[in-house]
Amino acid sequence: MTMLKLNDPFWYFLNMYLSLLTSEALAQLVSHVVPHFIIGMALLAGLFGFFMLFQGFMITPSDFPNWLEWTHYIAFHTYSWRSFMKTEFDGRTFDSELFPTGESVLQFYEIEDVNRDNDIQLLELAGYALSLHLCSFLVLHVRHTFYGRLEAPCGSQWQWNGIQ
Repeated sequence: MTMLKLNDPFWYFLNMYLSLLTSEALAQLVSHVVPHFIIGMALLAGLFGFFMLFQGFMITPSDFPNWLEWTHYIAFHTYSWRSFMKTEFDGRTFDSELFPTGESVLQFYEIEDVNRDNDIQLLELAGYALSLHLCSFLVLHVRHTFYGRLEAPCGSQWQWNGIQ
């Protein structure tokens, strides 16, 4: 434990880095698919809100309706959050009747099955980021191969060196 009471800072920053890498990969993929950046920003805001709702913090996975159980696994926030929670609460004790130990917090959020010795959560995050980057590459390849030169959307007022 450090002066900031941050358990395992290396693990923390690795998790943050992988989360950032994954979210940027998703933003890149969306930007390659949509025709205009405003649409992409709105779509990303909706996706991130959706992911945050179903990561397991606001609603625990056992409270999801049966038809929405898949959302817990598609949200990349789930893997990052589970690793954060395990790192920060495992082995802790508190002066609380509701949550006397960190394990009780993990049980409440249904995270007791995360194993830090073999933390597959971070590997899943890395795989998620890699797959999103590959999808971005495929989208660009298909757009370039079948639709020719990629151009700005119609009506765009972009100018570069006086050339429109």
